[in-house]
Amino acid sequence: MQGRSQWLLKLFHKKHGQERFTIFAFQPHLSQQHRHRAKSSIMSATTTGQCDGCKGTRKEVHCCSRCNIAKYCGRDCQASHWKEHKIRCDIQHLCREQEQAILSLDMERAALVGSKLLRLLKQAPKCPFGIIYTSMTDSGIVSPNRPLPSGVPANFYMKQYATVQFRMGPPSSHSRAFLKGEVAYKEYYDEICANKESWMDFFDKPGNHEHTKDTYQILFGLSLIYGLRAVHDAWEPLLDMSDKVFYMYKRHSSSVRHIEDQQYIMKALRFNLYMQQRRFDEMIPLFRDQCHYELKYELDSSTRNYLFVILVLLGKPPTLASVCSLSDAQLKQCVQFVSGRMEIPRTQENFSDHHQCVALMTCAGCGKQEPALNVFKKCTRCLQVYYCGRDCQLSHWKAHKKVCCKKSKK
Repeated sequence: MQGRSQWLLKLFHKKHGQERFTIFAFQPHLSQQHRHRAKSSIMSATTTGQCDGCKGTRKEVHCCSRCNIAKYCGRDCQASHWKEHKIRCDIQHLCREQEQAILSLDMERAALVGSKLLRLLKQAPKCPFGIIYTSMTDSGIVSPNRPLPSGVPANFYMKQYATVQFRMGPPSSHSRAFLKGEVAYKEYYDEICANKESWMDFFDKPGNHEHTKDTYQILFGLSLIYGLRAVHDAWEPLLDMSDKVFYMYKRHSSSVRHIEDQQYIMKALRFNLYMQQRRFDEMIPLFRDQCHYELKYELDSSTRNYLFVILVLLGKPPTLASVCSLSDAQLKQCVQFVSGRMEIPRTQENFSDHHQCVALMTCAGCGKQEPALNVFKKCTRCLQVYYCGRDCQLSHWKAHKKVCCKKSKK
């Protein structure tokens, strides 16, 4: 801003200090061009701060009028930084709009804004400033600007963040995007284990049905990762916790078919765990339950995962009468047959794409394995080796330099 409008800004700032204001409201005599420029440039003023555009420290920086977070020393810096700031500004604006819709109990509007927000979050998952998460619970609204309602766990924000990460690409979309949120899923799972009683009380309330569903889906996604990675020690306790959360979800769900579909999937995961550990006796009741499900809903031959064994191995028709007449010895033969057909050699050469996508990287400097996916960073030059931090990369550079140069040339 130049000329008279700039003089009015300094005069107002002198009188009112750091008070927030909309500058064009105090300049009715300015031209339309000056009003638009003032409105788009300035919302509040501070005495000192760093400009997000030029990164310089200034005596006066002004907040973006839309998000009130990004700070600029002038309109030129704001215009040059707008391309980078646009998505983040839109995210913050939609978060506030959704919060206002929830506070006014306009759930239809809140859902519409939420769908727009998720689309933007997929474009900018690494947002440098905090995003406002607002959720409706049985005890009331959970928002950073409001006190936490009684009955809501203290670390509820972990559930909110894990849900956003999961919705970037859930397993049902056949996308690997959900793998990137493993750190958030694991932190949320550890929080549930640490404060199990408060979380189970929260899930048991009918008004928290959707949060219970989100939690079950998050734990299911984490179970898939552990299953592909064959982490048996951590996989079984996770499946046990998933079953407990699913029981809470089932108590308040009215869709019988949906519940039985989910039980079929969860039992398949446990069946695979027992198969990898060769616990055949514990696989028998699971095999029988899975066969009953496939018979009840008359799955066709292309989607049957268990009934075909009775026909192929025992030569009996896959009917309810034949399944009920099978002895434990015959069922044990069936599960051993399935185990022999489905067992995959756990060697590096025979890893499938699914196993490779969940493999944890090792730091080339210290040899430490990353605790979850996408924690370690690649060398930006050759994109072949990983490091746990800058110190390891610097200490290993002397040994890695020649190899890195050759790979980068290729």
